[in-house]
Amino acid sequence: SVGMEKAPRDDWLRRLEARVMQKVCTSIRPLTAESILTLPISELKRLTSLTVDEVAAVKRSVALSVQRVPPSTVLDIWTGRNEDLVTRRLSTGCSSIDQALDGGILSQGVTEIAGESGGGKTQLCLQLCLTLQLPESEGGLGGAAMYICTEDVFPHKRLDQLVSKFFAKHRQWFASESAVTDKIYIEHAASSADLGAVLDKLFAVLPDQQFRLLVIDSVAAIYRSEFSREQGIAKAQSLLQIGGKLHQLSHMYKMAVICVNQVTSVVDAGKSGDSLVPSLGLTWSNIVTVRLMVSKNQTDQVIHVSFSVAIVPE
Repeated sequence: SVGMEKAPRDDWLRRLEARVMQKVCTSIRPLTAESILTLPISELKRLTSLTVDEVAAVKRSVALSVQRVPPSTVLDIWTGRNEDLVTRRLSTGCSSIDQALDGGILSQGVTEIAGESGGGKTQLCLQLCLTLQLPESEGGLGGAAMYICTEDVFPHKRLDQLVSKFFAKHRQWFASESAVTDKIYIEHAASSADLGAVLDKLFAVLPDQQFRLLVIDSVAAIYRSEFSREQGIAKAQSLLQIGGKLHQLSHMYKMAVICVNQVTSVVDAGKSGDSLVPSLGLTWSNIVTVRLMVSKNQTDQVIHVSFSVAIVPE
């Protein structure tokens, strides 16, 4: 998929009949070659109300117009010769956590931070919004952050406390404390529809903005309140749609995505007492690239890497 965005839109639009072109232009968001090629035929058919043959013709026309990209070898990826295929790491600001994550948070993919209330999930997300702004040489990605709140209002006081310490340590990179906070954008979403609308807005503004981090705090809050147990299929479909948009945003714009999740208590027959597992079930687990479990005891904050596609077990 690398290089799809380089295809001029007019080249493939001219190949389509006027009726088909109108439906494509008014139904697909974002209207890019990559979105059309990566969406399943069934989904394109639903969005545009075109026939299967017409959707296949649209895909074929777009595919013929996409700029070809020279193939890359495994050695190219390993040595970083192809910049488009390099996945960078975002430092958490804590060397111990970075070491456990083999360098930090992936710049592409969906990282989940799950745990009980008060475990430090939001604190870690706020910290990432700060370290993100550092240059790559200092562990950052040199960009801005979008923070989507779904439960409570944005924790301004906690952020101000972190910014003061962060600025004192890294003042050589910033003109003032306000220069740090100015690169953190805040949105609120009370439902899955609101969340989808915010993500669609991101697709529209990202080509002109330097967003390198998206935080959703939290995903579980929306789905726990909006869907009942009997609406499992609708919930799974909504999660897949949101997950698809998150991965698309991340890979198109090389943006790290962090999703906060709550935990659910389950009875484990092999252990005494209940066990805590991330909410939202198997559908959401298959969307997540990296899962971090956060907990807190009397003296320490504990972060456990449940799984990661980027860390090879020793």
